[in-house]
Amino acid sequence: MSANPLQVPDFIQTPWAEPPSGLIDLAFALYQRLAECAEVSEAGARSAREQLENQARQTGGVIALLAAQRLEYERLLRRILPELELRGLPEVCKVLMLYARSWDADLRRARVEVRDLTGSVLTDELCEMIEVESAIPDPAVSKTVVRETLLPLVLHEGRVASPAKVITSVPAPSGEESVHQEA
Repeated sequence: MSANPLQVPDFIQTPWAEPPSGLIDLAFALYQRLAECAEVSEAGARSAREQLENQARQTGGVIALLAAQRLEYERLLRRILPELELRGLPEVCKVLMLYARSWDADLRRARVEVRDLTGSVLTDELCEMIEVESAIPDPAVSKTVVRETLLPLVLHEGRVASPAKVITSVPAPSGEESVHQEA
């Protein structure tokens, strides 16, 4: 009768007639040390994740600040460029616009998108990316729209780095329309 080659023996042959006397204690100490190493490894991984999350929050804050400054720069340009043109300073206008384009290129390379939401209709998707500072009843609108962007929506690699802060115009209830028309 031949032995089954898939059968696992119930013991492993060793050169010892009997196992060394401290083998069970050594095995227990080994498993205990392995468990301690696993705990230290998990703690290190947890600490690394927390550091990465903290750095991501800080980076998101810096990106949001730079994006908000870019929006303010754009608003400034809209106000001063016509005046500079009238005063015969087209070279200054060119320098300012070149600086704006350079800034935009840097943001694109960093995969940062800055959105001025002024005029946008509020959708469910957009509502998840904004903070409404105030809502102003307006009989001229039929849907809620962004009246003014206080801070732009900032996306980094397609994800929200900083929600927009906006003021909205909301449809005025029928009772308020008559109050505004009488005044």
